[in-house]
Amino acid sequence: MDLKEALQPYAARSIAHRRYLHTIPELSFEEYKTAAYIREQLADMDVEMEDKYSGNSVVGYVVGTRPVPPTQAGEPGPNNKTVAFRADIDALPVQEAVDLPYKSTVDGLMHACGHDAHAGTMLEMVRFLSEHRDLFSGRMKFMFQQGEEKLPGGGRILCEEGVMDGVDEVYTYHCSSRYKIGEVAMTRGASKSSIGMYHVTITGHGGHGGYPHLSINPVVCAATAVAAINQLVTTSVDALRSGVITTGYIQAGVARVTNVIPGTCSFGGNIRSLDNETIDLLFDKVEAILRGTCEAYGCTFTYEKEKGYPATIGTDAQFDIINAVREDMGLINATDKPQMAADDFAYYALERPSAYAMIGMNDESMGPVPIPHHNARFTIDDERGMPIALEFMVRTFLKAVGCDPI
Repeated sequence: MDLKEALQPYAARSIAHRRYLHTIPELSFEEYKTAAYIREQLADMDVEMEDKYSGNSVVGYVVGTRPVPPTQAGEPGPNNKTVAFRADIDALPVQEAVDLPYKSTVDGLMHACGHDAHAGTMLEMVRFLSEHRDLFSGRMKFMFQQGEEKLPGGGRILCEEGVMDGVDEVYTYHCSSRYKIGEVAMTRGASKSSIGMYHVTITGHGGHGGYPHLSINPVVCAATAVAAINQLVTTSVDALRSGVITTGYIQAGVARVTNVIPGTCSFGGNIRSLDNETIDLLFDKVEAILRGTCEAYGCTFTYEKEKGYPATIGTDAQFDIINAVREDMGLINATDKPQMAADDFAYYALERPSAYAMIGMNDESMGPVPIPHHNARFTIDDERGMPIALEFMVRTFLKAVGCDPI
């Protein structure tokens, strides 16, 4: 079978799905119309649905009919594999600034991260496999997942509800405006970082700016703490590991009021690492700095920390599969470096062997500098990029179950 040619009508429909979903963006855990549309499309595909999961995630199977070949010794072949694929479906609270024919019809919301493309791709992947069951043995498990953009993450919820039971391995792709058509980005091991957030309030004793010795200035204490916290990666993390600490805000007093020492100063930021141990170390070190600094200055503090998604860490055998697909398709690996953004696909990867690929869909019509994800002017070249993504995902599945079409 010439897979690229066979997939052409499916790729055209995937783009149509994406453009319709782009008009009806919905926030995380509020994807009611999106889920209804996905279910409506799947109803025509004769697939097995699972209705035991909460919220707006849509989960089911496509079962192959190709016989499993016997072993060389003539014994029955191995058990059929179940290979899962995730497509996130939520949008963002961003006002779309590009006047597309299929522009968002919902004020203040848009698909600014490309999850509409992920859903469109997987709908037609499911359709193709349901109409070509003789190509494969085993099962393809599809997971249209709610709430990737908001904690606790739809992936975490699905995993807690047992979605990985019976699954042998799991894959996903993410469209990327950073990379050109024909490029992908993939790496062995960690592909996405873990993330955590921290919020601090330091309390001193307010007073007159002319008599600082009669007050305890929380701003000075906070400035010392922030400076020390932002040196933690260089002083406390193994140089061969990765970590990021970003202070995102600091607030105290009233702007342009210079003769009042405030009573409190608040600041916070985020912590990221490419493993799930370093982030815990850094959280503990932040607290130690706060304790010591506040004691020295005579202040007190509150410290809130919230762990977000774990690091997405893939496995070698599954990376080899997507890398072989990349080579088969003649795609360029634009980078083998992990990225410091986070994704709740990490929860699936904690439970099963996995791989994650970024597929380039940069829209060159938007100018020489790629428009980043989560930007009001975010677009993708779906006409050229989504056919590549669809072929990439179908080939990944067929290779994973040992049933290459060529």
